[in-house]
Amino acid sequence: MTRVRPEGDRRVLLVELTPTGRERLGAARAIHRDGIAHDFGDQIPRTQLPALVDAIAGVRTHARSLRPGSVSGP
Repeated sequence: MTRVRPEGDRRVLLVELTPTGRERLGAARAIHRDGIAHDFGDQIPRTQLPALVDAIAGVRTHARSLRPGSVSGP
């Protein structure tokens, strides 16, 4: 991770991932996804998956609006 103060505003501190940080984040994401699949996905019978997808569709839509850089609100 690197920290940079932009010239125009000394109150701001930007944080950026280095290439090594991006690699580590990618590895962590893979471990996280595998854990979710094992702990949750593998426990649900395939015949029940369509109902689950329908049930969480609204949560998924809401969560996407919370991603960094997303514009939301009234």
